[in-house]
Amino acid sequence: MADETHLPQRKVNPWLPYVLGLPLAGLCWGLVMETPLAHTEVRRYFSHPVEAVEIVMFCVAMGAFLAKLIVLRREKNSLDAGLLAPWHGTPEEVEEAPRLLRVLLAKASRQKNTWLGQRLGSALDYLKQRKSTDGFDDQLRSLSDVDAFSLDSSYGLTRFITWAVPILGFLGTVLGITGAIAGVTPEVLEKSMSSVTDGLALAFDTTALALGLTMVTMFLSLLIEKAEQGHMEVVDRFVEKHLSNRFLRKGQPRSQEMAFDPMPIQNALANAGLGLVQLSANSAQELRTQFEQMLGELRNQSAQSMGQWMNAWQDQMGNRLGTLEAAQMQRLQMAEEAASKRVNLFAAHMDQHTEGILQQMREMQSMGQTAQSLLHTQQILQQNLSSLAGLGAFDQAMHSLIGAIHLLTARAGQFGTNWHESHESNRGPAVSRLTGQPVT
Repeated sequence: MADETHLPQRKVNPWLPYVLGLPLAGLCWGLVMETPLAHTEVRRYFSHPVEAVEIVMFCVAMGAFLAKLIVLRREKNSLDAGLLAPWHGTPEEVEEAPRLLRVLLAKASRQKNTWLGQRLGSALDYLKQRKSTDGFDDQLRSLSDVDAFSLDSSYGLTRFITWAVPILGFLGTVLGITGAIAGVTPEVLEKSMSSVTDGLALAFDTTALALGLTMVTMFLSLLIEKAEQGHMEVVDRFVEKHLSNRFLRKGQPRSQEMAFDPMPIQNALANAGLGLVQLSANSAQELRTQFEQMLGELRNQSAQSMGQWMNAWQDQMGNRLGTLEAAQMQRLQMAEEAASKRVNLFAAHMDQHTEGILQQMREMQSMGQTAQSLLHTQQILQQNLSSLAGLGAFDQAMHSLIGAIHLLTARAGQFGTNWHESHESNRGPAVSRLTGQPVT
């Protein structure tokens, strides 16, 4: 039976990114290796094995994005596929949900296997099973949250590739550096340095390629994710517009005619009209007088009530304003007193500070005078030291002169003694002139 049929779960082919991405990788490899591009600088980014893995993973990510674009196109077409029977705004009974579900199940499988088809089918199946609209709004919100979570989970492969490609680039760089310096010896460095530098350049190409591919992948992922989130918001608005308020809620009338029955009001108006005709026929003037009195009393009561209310409001506002004014004046006085205290305290501090500065200036002036006295004393001491230095030289000269005199005196005494002895030996013994005797 059609009523017993349930909407199948939405399925997405998990191998579609690989089916689209791997041939794309082979196409890129063939274009670079078998075309004139092989003789350009592009060739160097396809020479390392790690670079080949990076190209394959990037192409798989491109295949995933291409698959998402294909599915997104089908999702947008489902908005105009008539998955839900038309609704003219009149609330329907919950018993209409199975009929709407049968109409949905009669559509093509590719239309049912969309976000909109799954959302409508799950909501109608909920009403069919419950036979009531209790908790229907919560169910719609739950379905929206589930779809949002499923959409976020669908980017698991591309997120993994975005994370893995830079890691592969760094791994290729490490392997390239290791291979470049593994067989390096002093003899090799002396003969050719280019063998090492070429290996290092090839090693760093893997990281450069990985970073470039990662930037492209992240940018495309951002654009496609924004497009799918925008379509999900369109689905939410469609369900809210065409399904959220479509069915009768508990206590809600079926239609506007049931919500407003004019017959009791018409009967009441007819009875009131007959009564008025009778009253007008009997005592129209009395009715007018009573009506005027009633209006006058209403006016008086309204005026009195309004006047009392205005007086009470004025008194209340006056009291509040007086209270606020007194509080404000008290605050101003407290602020003035606090400001005055702060100004006095600041002035006292300034006086103390000024007195300290003047005292320091007087001390500095006294120190200047003392310094001048010290400079004068120093000059006198220098003069005295110069004089003493001169006296010391004079004393040294005198001592030298006295030493020379002593030396000459000693030389002269020795010379006289030698001469006297030699003279006496030539003359013979000396004879005294008075006695004539030899003098010893």
